[in-house]
Amino acid sequence: MSGMIFEKTHVFYSPNKILFGPNTVKSVGNEALQLGAKKALIVTDPGVVQANLIEPIRASLDTAKVPYEVYDRVKPEPPVSCVEEGVEKLKAGKCDLIVGVGGGSSMDVAKAISLKATNDMAVLEMCGADLVKKRGLPKILIPTTSGTGSEITRVSVLINEKQNVKTVINSLYTLADVAIVDPLLTLTVPQKVTADTGMDALVHAIETYVATTATPFSDILAERSIEWIAQYLPVAWAKGSHLEARYYLSLASTVAGMAFASGGLGAVHALAYPVGTEYRQAHGRSNAIMLPHVMR
Repeated sequence: MSGMIFEKTHVFYSPNKILFGPNTVKSVGNEALQLGAKKALIVTDPGVVQANLIEPIRASLDTAKVPYEVYDRVKPEPPVSCVEEGVEKLKAGKCDLIVGVGGGSSMDVAKAISLKATNDMAVLEMCGADLVKKRGLPKILIPTTSGTGSEITRVSVLINEKQNVKTVINSLYTLADVAIVDPLLTLTVPQKVTADTGMDALVHAIETYVATTATPFSDILAERSIEWIAQYLPVAWAKGSHLEARYYLSLASTVAGMAFASGGLGAVHALAYPVGTEYRQAHGRSNAIMLPHVMR
């Protein structure tokens, strides 16, 4: 490290609590009770529902006697309208806790619903750096893929449909109260999604490692996650049910998210945004396309 690093202030952001490991999803009911929930809104997408991945969450909430509603209309690369629909469902059901389940899209929408519920602002008015005025409703975020790191970060990425551009809510209030990362939820992820989301995690780690805004925290976390992804992404892609590979890929995704939450990203993500928006292409695949060009 150069001498200049000793003159800088470094910041590290993370959820209040992270639960990692097989079967941790079964603890969502208890975590909801600890957050004082009277009724939860599960925010997810149709694919997660069809894969029965919310069933252990339903069971855990039932055991804890926490009633819930389900909003399952999140779209890939989610538009602002998903947030507005979700808020209507939340208010109609009188829910006071958000449980975001799925890939980055579902978790980003869950974050935005949480903030919109307590802030008298339009969703687009919250987009930008630290514009959100009030803390949102309590939220538990549960990824079902290994890539976005959204369960860890302080951003919510949405599509501004009128201008057809991506926009970002960047606020301390988007951080989860609890992140539950259960590798067992990723065992049935299809090969294409495994590849796309795995490359997203790899880009997170590589970009933050070389970023001018990198920190001692992000360097440590990025190095380890790059190692894990290089070793285990090919295995998880080839054999989705390989528990060891899924375990370390889930861990790598979360750690890479922690890295870029501290150290920031770069040109790969910046250039991938218009590619994904214009061609409605998966975020991870857009990153994978741009990575070799930016590295070169």
